[in-house]
Order: sequence, then structure tokens, then C-alpha cells
Amino acid sequence: MDSGDSSSTRGYTTQRDPGIMNFLMDTNHCVYLMNALRKMPSNRTAVEQNVVYWFVRNRYFEFFLSDVTLGELWFGAARSSRRESNFQSIELLCKTVTPLPVTTQIWREFGEQKALLREQRLELGDFDLLIACTASVHGLVLVTRDADFQVLGTGYVFRENWANSLPMAE
Repeated sequence: MDSGDSSSTRGYTTQRDPGIMNFLMDTNHCVYLMNALRKMPSNRTAVEQNVVYWFVRNRYFEFFLSDVTLGELWFGAARSSRRESNFQSIELLCKTVTPLPVTTQIWREFGEQKALLREQRLELGDFDLLIACTASVHGLVLVTRDADFQVLGTGYVFRENWANSLPMAE
């Protein structure tokens, strides 16, 4: 894979054009979306309503999740009391939100960022750092509620939190 403006992943191309806002969904937002889609709109929590609103509002863009997130989702489903239902929800999610593999380029970025964080005496869990590196390498907006990503600073990867963002009047 070259270091140009796009990269091909499982038949999909993610662009690094700043005018195109494609999204990488963090684990928490994937869970909110899956939970919301199981419920009637009137039974959704405020957080679930917000995530669905922003997901639908941005429907003309592409949505991705890291294979790391996918692993976290499978783990959570395996531990739940509704295993089969959760497994089906994950499979359905992957039809709309495309999983991105952790490539050599992402692993290299991970190593560089982890070294920088260590030099600054800052910490971020390896899974979260891999997710952030995936967003950075593919030029995606990271959609997360996780405040731990703040150690990366505002310039590393653009983040949005749809869970707490109330829709503006249109």
C-alpha cells in the first residue's frame, strides 16, 4: 500500500480528503447503535436517540469500525446473557458499518504513537490506541464517547461524540 491519499480495504476505499467526513465508530457508539435498533424509537434512551440521529443525518458518508472494535463487540456478546441475539446484532451492524483490518501501516503508526506517549509519560490502552491509529491512517473522524482519547491531543485525530450531542433545531 502506498502512502497516497487513499487506501483500499476489503474492496472499500477510504479517502483522506478533509472535505469528505467518513467515520470510524468506536465500540461505545456501535453498542449504542445496536441497542437502539432493537427498540422502538419511543423506548430508546436519550444517548441512543442521539446516536441514531447523527448516524442517519450522516447517511451519505461511509461508516467503518476497526477490527479491534469488532473483537471487543464479539467479546461483550460472548459474555452477555443474550449471546445469540447480540451475535446477530453484530453481524447486522457489519452490513452497514464496514470493518477495517489492522494493517502493517496501522501497526507502525501504533508503535510511533505509543513511543511518543511513553516519552510524554501519557497512557492510552493498546486497543484504544489501535482504534485511534486506524482513524488517523484512513483519515476518518473517530466517533467516540471515550475521554481517554484526549491524551492524543486535538491535532492527531478529529473526534466527535454523538452520544452527548443534541440535535440542533433545523
